[in-house]
Amino acid sequence: MLSKFTINQRMIILVALAGSVAGLIALTLWTQQPDMQVLFTNLGAEDAAAIVDKLKETKVPYETTGGGSTVLVPSEQVHDLRLQLATQGLPHGGGVGFEIFDRTSIGMSEFVQKLNYRRALQGELARTIAQMPEVERARVHLAIPERRLFASEQEKARGSVILTLRNGQQLGQAQVQGVIHLVSSSVEGLQARDVTIVDGHGRMLSATVTDDASGLTNTQLDYQRSVEKDVETRIQTMVERIVGPNKAVVRVSSLVDFRKVETTEERYDPNSQVVRSEQRGQEKANGTNGVGGGVPGVESNVPPGTDQEPAQTSSNNSQTKK
Repeated sequence: MLSKFTINQRMIILVALAGSVAGLIALTLWTQQPDMQVLFTNLGAEDAAAIVDKLKETKVPYETTGGGSTVLVPSEQVHDLRLQLATQGLPHGGGVGFEIFDRTSIGMSEFVQKLNYRRALQGELARTIAQMPEVERARVHLAIPERRLFASEQEKARGSVILTLRNGQQLGQAQVQGVIHLVSSSVEGLQARDVTIVDGHGRMLSATVTDDASGLTNTQLDYQRSVEKDVETRIQTMVERIVGPNKAVVRVSSLVDFRKVETTEERYDPNSQVVRSEQRGQEKANGTNGVGGGVPGVESNVPPGTDQEPAQTSSNNSQTKK
C-alpha cells in the first residue's frame, strides 16, 4: 500500500503515526500520575525546606509552587502526611519554639541555654500572634538584660513585634493593645510601654507612642477627647433648651492630669496611748513541818524498842504569770 503513495505522502503518514504513538504514551503517563493537592501553603523558607526534606526521606512524590511557599502531594496521602509532620513539629510557623529543648546536649553551656530559651520564647509568641485572622506572619524580638545585683543598675527589658498583615486587613487599636499585653505578660520584667508594634511597611501600630506636642500617649489622648465630647454634649443640650435646637455651638478644651503619685506615710499620735504589753504574776506558798516525840537531841529519853517518828514536811507552791 505504501508503494502507491509518493515519498512526501509516505513521510506525512510516518510522522502522523509517530505523533499518534507519542500522544498515546503521553496520555498513558498523564493518567498514571497521582492527583496532587496542597499539603501546606504560605510556608516560610525554613519550613518549606524542612518539609521537603521529610518528604524525600519517606520517598513521597511532591511538587512545589508559588516560589516554594506551597507544597503539593498526592491527594490520598494529604491527611496522613499532615498528621505525621505535625507529630514532628512541622511546620514551625516561621520560627522555632520550645521544641528546641526536646533534643538537649550534655555539653551545652549556660549561654547557649539562655539563647535557646529566648529563641523559643520569641517563636512561641510569634506563633500565637500569627493565629489572628488579620495577621499573615509575625516576628518577635526580645531584649532581655542580664540580672544585676542592685536594682538601680538593672536595665529594662524591651520587645518589638513586626506584623505582616493580609491584603486589605487592618488591626484595630484594641487588637494592637491585646498584642502588647500578650507580649509584656509573657516576659518577666517587660512593661507594656516598652513593647513596640510595627507593620510590614514600617508604620507604628502600638499605642505607646507619645505625641510630641502634648506628651500624651494615644490612649490618654483618646480619653481626653472622650471627656471633652461628653462635656460638649451636656452643655449643648442645656443651651439649646434656651436658644432653640441647632442654634448653639459648644467647644470644650479639657486638661486631664494623668500623673500617678505614690505616698507612704507613718503617723505617731502621742495623745492616744495604748498598752503595748502587760505582764501579771501571782505566787502562793503553804507548808507544814512536824517532829517526832521526845526532846530533840535527848536520845536517852526514848525508851528502848520504841521507834522514833519521822519528821513530817509538806509544801505546796503555785505560781501564775500572764
